[in-house]
Amino acid sequence: MEVRLHIGAHRTGTTRLQQALRRRASWLRDKRGLGVYWPEQVRPERNLGFNLKASLPAPLGRLVRSAAVDRVAALRAEAEAQGKRRMVVSEENWAGLIDQMIATGAIYPAIRRRIGALAPVFRGDRVTLLFSVREYSSFYASLYCHRTRTRPLPPFERGKQRYLALPRRWPAVLADLGRAMPDAEILVWPFETLRGNGGAALCAILGQDNIVGLNEALKPALPSPSAAAVARLNAMVSGPDLQREARIAVVKALADGPRFDPWTAEERVALQAAYEADLAELSAAPPGNVRLIDLRARQAEVGHG
Repeated sequence: MEVRLHIGAHRTGTTRLQQALRRRASWLRDKRGLGVYWPEQVRPERNLGFNLKASLPAPLGRLVRSAAVDRVAALRAEAEAQGKRRMVVSEENWAGLIDQMIATGAIYPAIRRRIGALAPVFRGDRVTLLFSVREYSSFYASLYCHRTRTRPLPPFERGKQRYLALPRRWPAVLADLGRAMPDAEILVWPFETLRGNGGAALCAILGQDNIVGLNEALKPALPSPSAAAVARLNAMVSGPDLQREARIAVVKALADGPRFDPWTAEERVALQAAYEADLAELSAAPPGNVRLIDLRARQAEVGHG
């Protein structure tokens, strides 16, 4: 079977792409013979087994039962039994955890083990991994803002020096991803090219061209809370203030304020320069099975019917 796995990164438009896939899932199943799956279908209620499995060396990890691995294996078997010619899954949590990146500054430090834990499910399949990278200053700020939606965090300044040190950059992440699935093709695009090119990203994820309506504009599904919202959310530390509804209400009420911007101009320039250097490296000399793709060029080829 052909398998395409869209695994992140977090805060690179994954939710809006998943919503677009979900809207088309029935049509893609009936007209194109694709099995399309998104987080609500592949995430078990409790994911402790997968997190433990991925945290252990491979010999020990193989001994741990994971509901997440069992779930995706069952979906793959179902797709094959139904005669699907291609399985498409979008799930960014397979790559790693937002809390770990906020705490350490290291981007997806366990991605090799996490994706490696899934690799046996797809042994013998033709696998393509799809991944998006993002400029470092906006990536760290967006991770932080997003997590305040669910719980208060320590001040951003407390972790800023860890982020500025860039302990783990995108080329290292992608190299580990390639090691996790050495026979897979890995297609990567910069998040900054997604705006106006959502159809091209969807076509890449699906491995399809000329799909009706894929040239639609994709609006952000979970925009980052404003600076005022982040400050208020971090002050909401107990009781009813921790309930999801209360926190969402704050995000909506303060949505129009200035964005959260924790960087000095010099810090932002340094992080942006590091990102540009990494994109140049990925373009000129990517890890063996990694390929940087241009959504803007592909968007011109997206079909209208």
